[in-house]
Amino acid sequence: MEGACQMTSEKSPFAKYKALTEQHLARRAGGPLPMAEELRISDELMELWKQLSEVERAELETRFEARKQALRSGARLNPHWQQTIGSWARRVLGDASLQNRPERALRVAEEAVELAQCMGVEADQLHRLVDYVYARPPGTPEQEIAGTLVTLYAAAVSVGADAEEELRREVERIHRPEIEEKVRRRQAEKRAIIGGGSGSGGTR
Repeated sequence: MEGACQMTSEKSPFAKYKALTEQHLARRAGGPLPMAEELRISDELMELWKQLSEVERAELETRFEARKQALRSGARLNPHWQQTIGSWARRVLGDASLQNRPERALRVAEEAVELAQCMGVEADQLHRLVDYVYARPPGTPEQEIAGTLVTLYAAAVSVGADAEEELRREVERIHRPEIEEKVRRRQAEKRAIIGGGSGSGGTR
C-alpha cells in the first residue's frame, strides 16, 4: 500500500486531472453530489488546470468535446435519474402523490404548457390541441412517456440545450432544502386551482 500511495502522489497534474474528472463523473452518475463536495472538486480541478501545459489543456478540451458529442448523438437518459427522482418525490411529496396517476400527469402537462409558452405557442393553439387529442382514443402510459421523452429531446435540440446537463442542474436544485419546502407549500395551491385527481398527496 505504501508503494501505491507513492505512485499516486507522483502522478503528473495531467494524470491527476484526468483521474479526478473520471471519478467525479462516475460519482455524479448516481445522482447529484452535495454542493460542498462539488465546490471542493471544482477548486481542486482549477488548481490542477493551472499547472497544465497548453498542449495538455488542448488534449483535455478535445476529450471534453468528444464526450459532449457522444452524449448528444446517442445517449439515453441515465437510468439512475429515474431512481434518484423517484426517491426524491417519495420523500418530499409522499407515496400517495407519487402513485396518483392523474396528479403526476397534470404536473407533466403543466411543465409542457410552460415550455410551449416560453417557445412562443399561443394559448388558443393549446386549447385546440387539447380538443384534438381528446377526440382520439387514449394511448398507454408507457408509450406516451416514451413519446414525451422523444419530443423533449427534439425540443432541446431546437433551442440548443443540453438536456442531460439541464436535468442534472434541476435535480441538484430541487434537492436544496428551501426548494423542497417550497414544493410542499405549493401543493395545496395547485390542488385548489386545477385539482389533483383521486387520492391524497401533493404536486410538485
